[in-house]
Amino acid sequence: MSNREEERLDELKTKINEREYPERAIDEAIQMGIQKASRPKKTSYSWRVSLAASLIFLVLFISSLRVSEAFASYVSSIPGMEQIVEMVRHDKGMVSVIDNDFVQTVNNSAVHKGITITLSSFIADQEQLVLFYKVDSSSSSFENLRIDKIQVVDEYGEEVAFDSLSIDSIDSKEEDMYQSDYGLKETLNKEKYTMEIELSSGDKPLADTWEIPFKVNQNKVGKTKDIHLNQVFLVEGQKILVKTIKASPTRVGIQMEFSSENTKRIFDIEDLRLVDENGETWSRISNGLSASGDFEEKTYYLQSNYFEKPKELFLVFSKIRALEKDELEVKVDTEELKILLAPDERLAKVEYEEIYDETGALLFSWAERYEQASHMSPIQSYTGADGEVQELHSQYHDGGGVDGMPRFGFPYDRMQGSGVITFELQDYPSWIEGDVRIPLEQY
Repeated sequence: MSNREEERLDELKTKINEREYPERAIDEAIQMGIQKASRPKKTSYSWRVSLAASLIFLVLFISSLRVSEAFASYVSSIPGMEQIVEMVRHDKGMVSVIDNDFVQTVNNSAVHKGITITLSSFIADQEQLVLFYKVDSSSSSFENLRIDKIQVVDEYGEEVAFDSLSIDSIDSKEEDMYQSDYGLKETLNKEKYTMEIELSSGDKPLADTWEIPFKVNQNKVGKTKDIHLNQVFLVEGQKILVKTIKASPTRVGIQMEFSSENTKRIFDIEDLRLVDENGETWSRISNGLSASGDFEEKTYYLQSNYFEKPKELFLVFSKIRALEKDELEVKVDTEELKILLAPDERLAKVEYEEIYDETGALLFSWAERYEQASHMSPIQSYTGADGEVQELHSQYHDGGGVDGMPRFGFPYDRMQGSGVITFELQDYPSWIEGDVRIPLEQY
């Protein structure tokens, strides 16, 4: 490593040591991702744009710089790489991908209307395509830019098939950094591809398409390694089948099946993680898709330990959100603002407020500050008094109403009608606990 690289590395470490890291914000981001997994099975276009609060990656990860010259050299010598590491700082697996030189550099741009979009680099394996790109609007008069559409096409113009897509961003004054994660249906097996992006300014779509070509080095496309377990575990009488594990450089997918004979609906396995013989942990993904599937079969995504070589490795979990299947129905009188039917008193009360411009909202409060409850989305649709099913396209969460309890809700215009509505719970602050520890062979 050169003297200049060492100097830049020392400066970077100094900045890191002076930072305070928002642990609560990290936990909240994890739970926001968890909620998206509780929806019925369908193709998931999880367009999620969240803001990162800190300006540099976690000291836990950067400690690897002391032993990895490859990572130190890579970060310090390539312009813009610090921003990319900043994007993935919560994910030990993605930092390890950078450490092992699996990032493919592009630095191609497209310009329209004074807006420059630059594809800085990407990471590809057989499970995911992760794109890192910048949007620079400093030379334009447009404000409140947002991504309307993003897709990747091959050299023949065919769109790359995917079953999930998440978007994260880091804002700056003039240039925003984005990370888009594609859950791939098929491996990228061609050399030439193009990223295509469409933007809007406020509510007005811009007519142009930013097209940025890039090439895929197949020697840097990580391979998936499979472990077939097919082991059944019993937690408070509920059967959980751990089927397969798919490990790739960017993530580890844990496929599970919940028996139809179970008396409880399993909403989520909160503390699913990989643990080695030294207690080092790889937990749920926070900036990207954390799970997919439905209430019968679900795949959970963990940070990847693909490049690690532990002597022992375990899949561990103990805390599961679940509720009796015959207690899922909730009835609410929207005129009298009364909860007529609920599993228990944890769902404490319903209120009506005008918080969506001139449209009101039904807001539900929990009885206590239950763990994780402030991030749950228990309702995805409801049946109105007229018998019509209404899908929810937006929801509301806040940290506390008048009495300080967390609330959730959705737009509801009582001027258009009121009466008794019914919905089925998609999540709830109710838990079962066990102690599952599954020994795994190293991938």
